[in-house]
Amino acid sequence: MSDQTVSTKPKKEPSTSPVAGGQLPYLCDLFSRQEARELYEQIYKDVKGVKVSHEERNQKKLTDKSLIYGEACYDEFCEILQHVQPNPGSTFYDLGSGIGKALVIAAMTVPFAKVVGAEMLEGLHAISMEAVSRIKTHLSDQEKETSTQFEIHCKDLNNISMTDADIVFISSTCFSDSLMDRISRQCEQLKTGAKVVSLTRGIQSSQYETIEKKHIKMSWGSPTLFIQEHQGPTPASTPKKRSSSDEDA
Repeated sequence: MSDQTVSTKPKKEPSTSPVAGGQLPYLCDLFSRQEARELYEQIYKDVKGVKVSHEERNQKKLTDKSLIYGEACYDEFCEILQHVQPNPGSTFYDLGSGIGKALVIAAMTVPFAKVVGAEMLEGLHAISMEAVSRIKTHLSDQEKETSTQFEIHCKDLNNISMTDADIVFISSTCFSDSLMDRISRQCEQLKTGAKVVSLTRGIQSSQYETIEKKHIKMSWGSPTLFIQEHQGPTPASTPKKRSSSDEDA
């Protein structure tokens, strides 16, 4: 599969948010809350991510339940981001980014310096690339760049480097034990203070502290939201045993 990167070069009003270097606005500065939501709805109108995922998995005979598709909804994901409270200039990752909904919401509503997605299915990845391109068409020609960059990779989640991540989002409801174990090991490489936000299943590592755990309402159900913070390497760190407190009952 290809590994491609998309960069947005928005073109609108100057920024009021603090930006490193004091020069360029973040993408979210170019939209009011209403404008961001209207553009999001326009971009994804008539896009059937569930259908695209199902057809590709059938065609390629992919039976891994970890690939079952679930997508972010605007209001619910905005609420999740409010719980995390990222600092301006942070880097956001979505593992299993699908058609890019979480990436688009994050970039248009929060002053992230970079939003990064990793999606294995080519059909979903292609839709997310198109979504980012459509954002650019709604921006004026006066502004050449912003301080928000997109990177969307078409690759297996095990092959993504996240060492610069501040926030990692994982819609992990259908993820297998083995996949969650591998992701947990990857997350141990994050910087101290990085946060992992996951649904239904939390990171299994003694290096992480659960700072919030609550049920949230999504369009498809009410999973447990985990927000876990990396405490840094600990002496003789060992994988944390899976318990009911780290999974949705």
